[in-house]
Amino acid sequence: MKILFLDEENFVYSKNIKIVFLDPVFGNDIYDINNMCYGSIIKHPIDNNYYTYICNGPLYKQKVSKYKLVENNFKYINSYNLYQASHNAFLFVDKDNTVNLVGGQSLFKNNYDISKYSKYEDIFYIENDSSLACYNFNSKKLVANNIIINPYIPCPYYMNGLHLFKEDTVKNEFICQNNNLPIINGLHDGRMEGYYSMSINKNKGLLVYDSISSMFFSPKEECYFLYQRSNFNRCCRLILCSKSKDKINWCSFKYINICNTNIKNNIGNYRDNYYLSNIFFLDNTDYYISFMPYSKYDNKNSFFINSNCSMYFSLDGINWKFGKELIKIENSFHTSPTYSYFISGKPVEMNNNHIYYLYVKKKQKIVPFIFKEYEYSFLTSDNCEISEIETKYIDKKYNNLIINAEIFDYLNIYIKKNNQILKEFSSCDKIDNKISTVSWNKNKVLPEPPYSIFLNFKNAKIYYLELI
Repeated sequence: MKILFLDEENFVYSKNIKIVFLDPVFGNDIYDINNMCYGSIIKHPIDNNYYTYICNGPLYKQKVSKYKLVENNFKYINSYNLYQASHNAFLFVDKDNTVNLVGGQSLFKNNYDISKYSKYEDIFYIENDSSLACYNFNSKKLVANNIIINPYIPCPYYMNGLHLFKEDTVKNEFICQNNNLPIINGLHDGRMEGYYSMSINKNKGLLVYDSISSMFFSPKEECYFLYQRSNFNRCCRLILCSKSKDKINWCSFKYINICNTNIKNNIGNYRDNYYLSNIFFLDNTDYYISFMPYSKYDNKNSFFINSNCSMYFSLDGINWKFGKELIKIENSFHTSPTYSYFISGKPVEMNNNHIYYLYVKKKQKIVPFIFKEYEYSFLTSDNCEISEIETKYIDKKYNNLIINAEIFDYLNIYIKKNNQILKEFSSCDKIDNKISTVSWNKNKVLPEPPYSIFLNFKNAKIYYLELI
């Protein structure tokens, strides 16, 4: 278990400290990916190699292409045709080490040309909801439409909601689960799609799932998280979250809270635009992490400003804080801000690094962003004075404490119980290496829980603590 220093929520006490976020190192550009729409990356449990699955090709002809990561390059393997699920396919490894895929859209009968697939005509009429709207590509306007593809019978083209697939490694294909029915459809409780509603005040249009999801099992809460983009308003995109115990039955959608921003502000002139969620649980920590592409839309002048990809973090997956801007995309532009976003999923762990891959659409390239393993920030003194922190109580049994730190003056580490420093843990031995196992009079074994860790230091950089 690693204790990262992303904010002060993991402390019960702190004095004279500041947290500094680190910049990634850029790797060599990769140019072997074309026409990428979205992508996700996994470490496959069969061979422990990394594979990225790219949603590529023009609309109606999209496919999911599988690439193997070989020496920091992507080698094409094969492609899958999952019809509408090919547009927004997201892959993740489940807790039982199976590979799962979630994809598909919930569409109005005429907001895409269904004839491109088939003459699938099973429709569903939503009574008493004339506020629903459909974007007409010819007139470029919203038109009233409360007819959708029926989400309660199987649709062979996955156009009636978000579907769950499981990989069949023998047949080398993905098999739709839940009796070929969507696990969650566009009428799910809590949906907020103001762009697909004739009434922005009502703001309960059909949730269309037109962006890649983020889905994973959280060992911290022992349930599944699903994040999905919501087209809250014109040129305004926010992130919804739902939870499930079984991947089939999901609770009501709720907006995540990013930097305590009031979502109602997005009805005004300036509107937030989080293009996709890209959220995952960082293994061996307490944190959920996201690399979200963000821009602010200036409705008065009709262009996007302040476009960037930034790191965000959360301890509960719902309330999010800003960490650091990783890259500024462009100062302003008039079209949709989809020029750069990360391939979704957990980091690639290679050579003691965490690697993420940024797709730059305008240049058709992928740029590796490289952090030292778990070194996203460090704790240091706010000035040249003595600094102190105390962690929250640790209530699980661990044997040893490892620290990753650079010490320029001194660092003392104590163990406290009942607000008192334990005598046998009151004097730690000198820490000589950047990553060291902490000992007290040559004793490395931690006491029985519960206890807290107290640090007293001057002129040091502390990257993380690790309990093993």
